[in-house]
Amino acid sequence: MQEKQQRDGAQAVPVQSMRGWDWDQMLSEPRRAVLQSLVTARIASQRWFGAKARSIHAVHILDAIALRPDVRLLLVEVRFEEGPAEIYQILLGESDRPSDHPAHIWTYIQPPQGGDTTAVIDALDDESVCRDLLRLFESEARIAGERGELVAWQSSTFQAARGELGEGLAAKLSQAEQSNSSVIFGDRLILKFFRRLENGPNPDLELNAHLTDQGFKN
Repeated sequence: MQEKQQRDGAQAVPVQSMRGWDWDQMLSEPRRAVLQSLVTARIASQRWFGAKARSIHAVHILDAIALRPDVRLLLVEVRFEEGPAEIYQILLGESDRPSDHPAHIWTYIQPPQGGDTTAVIDALDDESVCRDLLRLFESEARIAGERGELVAWQSSTFQAARGELGEGLAAKLSQAEQSNSSVIFGDRLILKFFRRLENGPNPDLELNAHLTDQGFKN
């Protein structure tokens, strides 16, 4: 496997020379180390990464959860040259279509003997992945990862806000967020994808849950 760089707008995007992107292989040694190096090289360029002023020493993948065969939710620990580490969640998927947002491309995959080039992208840039995320909440799914478990649950107002399950909702990644990412589903729902994770209950989640329990509709 060889690596080179390709310019995409202002971003220098790595190009991996390999037969294909297989998540089971990429999460096993020795390619897991390659994936961690890729995340180390690319995470600081993401708009939601909050430690741009700090020097990254390395990235360690703590957990990986398969949302579908071509998409993984990664929980990564970012270790710095100085100071405490931070934990982020990243959703990556393989795509054969161009992205409207070059910064969302993490790497290109180019077969060594020629053929179509694909890309590993921020999977929230893929509408079909966003719709699959919504389905997790609709079914209150549980998905086991390497070490932990992803649990989707509904608030008391979810079903009323969602509407009929048969009703398709267009999904669009908002470009307004800085420290997190939000996906807008039609005019009904917003999925907030928290990027940096910390131990304990999330204050934003607790506040909104309290307001909902008190009958606030917005």
